[in-house]
Amino acid sequence: MKRLYWLTLLVAAGLLLGAPSTYAQEEMEEEQVAAAQQSCAFICAPVFLFMPGFVASNVLDPPQTASGDDADSSTDFLLRFQVVAPTFIPRASLVALTQWTPFATAGSTPDDDEDEFEANAPAFVYGLIFTLFDSKYFGLSFDPLMVYSGAAKADDSAAYTHKFALELALVPKLGTIMNASEGTFLGGLGAYALLDYVVTGLPDSDDVGGDEFEPDHWVLLGGLIIPLAPFAGT
Repeated sequence: MKRLYWLTLLVAAGLLLGAPSTYAQEEMEEEQVAAAQQSCAFICAPVFLFMPGFVASNVLDPPQTASGDDADSSTDFLLRFQVVAPTFIPRASLVALTQWTPFATAGSTPDDDEDEFEANAPAFVYGLIFTLFDSKYFGLSFDPLMVYSGAAKADDSAAYTHKFALELALVPKLGTIMNASEGTFLGGLGAYALLDYVVTGLPDSDDVGGDEFEPDHWVLLGGLIIPLAPFAGT
C-alpha cells in the first residue's frame, strides 16, 4: 500500500504540473505543432548528450536489515550517454541511453557487507519524454521508461531483464542562466535532477529471505548535461 500511495502521488504530480493553465500556453502549443509538422514527418533531428553525475539509492524508502535497522544509503558515480529525438507530437520526445556506475559495489542483502561484488554492468534505457513545463531557465518532464539491466530477482532466467520505471525530471538550463549564446556549446549546458520509481522487476521480500526486506523502488539521480551534437538545446 505504501508503494502504491507514493506511485499514485508521483503520477498525480506529473499530471497536475503538466496541465496547461493559460490560453497563451495553448496558443504556443498550436504554433509548435505547425512548426514541428513542417520540420519533420515523425522523428526530428536528435540531440546527443554526455551526462556525468551520481545515482543514490536507499534514500527515500530504505529496506530493513535483519536487525530491523534501515539499510545504509549508497551514492555512486554515474556515466550516462543519452540521445533525445523530438517527434512531430508537441511535448513528446523519444529517448534512449546507456549508463553505468564504474565503481559501484553491492551485496546480496541490505546487511551483506562481506560478500560485496562489483555492480558496474551497464544498463540500457529507452522510452518517452513528455514535457510538462518548459521555460527559459528550466524544464520539467514526466518519463515512462523501460530499463534493460542486470537481473534483480532470484527466479530471473536471464542475466538481463526489463524493468518498467516512471521518472520525474527537472532540467535547469545552465547555459541560459549564464547568458550564453544559443546554439553554442556553453548555451547547451544544463543540469539534471531525476526522481525514478521502479515499478516492476525488483525482488519481493520472499525472494531474498524474509518479510523484513522490502527493496527501495526509488532512485535519485543528478549531474551535468554536456551537449555533444548538436549544441543547441538540452
